[in-house]
Amino acid sequence: MDKQRKLVKWIVIFFAAMLVFTFLSRAADSLNVANVDTKKMQNQVIAHNVKGTGRVEGTKEQAVFVLAGQKVEQVFAKEGQNVKKGDTLFVLDQDVLQETIEKKQMEIDTALRKTEDLKSADSVKGQKKETEKARAQQNYNDAIKYGDINMANARMEVDAAKQKLQDFYNGRAQAQNTPPQGDDSLSDGTGDHLESGESQENIQGGNVADAYTKEQETALQEEIRAKEEALNQAIIARNNEVREAERAVQDADMAEATDGSLENAEAELSALQKEFGKLQALLEAKGKVKAPADGVIKSMSASTGSQTTEEASAILYETGGSLRMTGTIYKDDLKYVEIGGMAAVKGSSGTEIPEAQIESISEVEEDKDSRRISILLPENTLSVGETAEFSITREEGPFTTCVPLSALREENGRSFVYVTDTENTILGEQLVARKVEVTVRDKNNSYAALEEGSLSSEQQVIISADREVTEGSPVRLQES
Repeated sequence: MDKQRKLVKWIVIFFAAMLVFTFLSRAADSLNVANVDTKKMQNQVIAHNVKGTGRVEGTKEQAVFVLAGQKVEQVFAKEGQNVKKGDTLFVLDQDVLQETIEKKQMEIDTALRKTEDLKSADSVKGQKKETEKARAQQNYNDAIKYGDINMANARMEVDAAKQKLQDFYNGRAQAQNTPPQGDDSLSDGTGDHLESGESQENIQGGNVADAYTKEQETALQEEIRAKEEALNQAIIARNNEVREAERAVQDADMAEATDGSLENAEAELSALQKEFGKLQALLEAKGKVKAPADGVIKSMSASTGSQTTEEASAILYETGGSLRMTGTIYKDDLKYVEIGGMAAVKGSSGTEIPEAQIESISEVEEDKDSRRISILLPENTLSVGETAEFSITREEGPFTTCVPLSALREENGRSFVYVTDTENTILGEQLVARKVEVTVRDKNNSYAALEEGSLSSEQQVIISADREVTEGSPVRLQES
């Protein structure tokens, strides 16, 4: 009996020990195994959201100019202030205004005299031009008239020489009792006839051959050629003189280039008179420079005690019409923003504009990593000078392999995720983590789209764990 009792006692002790070891094993297991949350890949779009703040401006600006050199006595408006048309922006010193008006009157008198002198000179020049045109036309008419006369006289000389040769042929034929000889060159029937006194004298000499020699014939032919050459020269001379006279007429008709002196003087006089009128109006208004329209002061360069310059003394955004807001975005976000796209805008007053058009994108000189964005706003929505927030959303996809961004990890420049897998151990089948390298196609602050084929649709991707997980780490699914 004692042996049986001892055996039972040892058996009880053994099972108690086993129970203790089991509890200890489970406790150790709970310390080493990571509790993980998993999710399968899903089909969705990747939305990129670009946000920023800006200030509302008017699209219509109006500048206020005052003649340079005027002393600013007092300023009543400042940047960002709302003004109504006719509100006084600043006041000029009236004594300085009066002095400027007197100097301006002297400048006008000088410009007026200069203009009158130039007009008188232009009048004389015009009369001279008309005289030159009349003379050129008269020379042209004379060139035609006297050229035609010289040509006619030269033709008559040619005809006379030809007639002499024909008479020579006629006389020689009569003396030889043969029919008159003709010359092809005299086929027109014109020509001078041989003087009868000379023919009769030669015939009465009794020697017919001597009266009609070959030398005489050659001399008469040479005379014709000389007269014809003289006619050609008369024609050439006439044509040259007419052509030169015609060019002179054309030159006289051509408008002369002007140096613009009179036009410049008249423009200067007109500008001086306009400035004089504005100065007088300012003096009558006691030096008050007023807002030309309802709006908000964009900038005010005039300050008390300063002098006005050629630049605008004030610039204001006109109230009414469409509005514009400008803000900045990061250069890396440019791929999600395009001119003509839409942005959602919310003013500080709470007014929301769901769709406002992006007008332009430009560089920021002082920050090369930023870009200035301009967004057009509808009329009567926000107020000039109001601050507003803008949001630009662009969706990419849909992608069939999206996982939460918390599942994506990087090591040595490569991206990977952990998925759950099973392996056989001495204690049985165990759930473990497996490392899978992936290629990221796109991502935002919440999700990443992976290259298709990186994972299967059935794999469970570890998206969170209560402790660090590595390749082969035992894991346990988080209980709901």
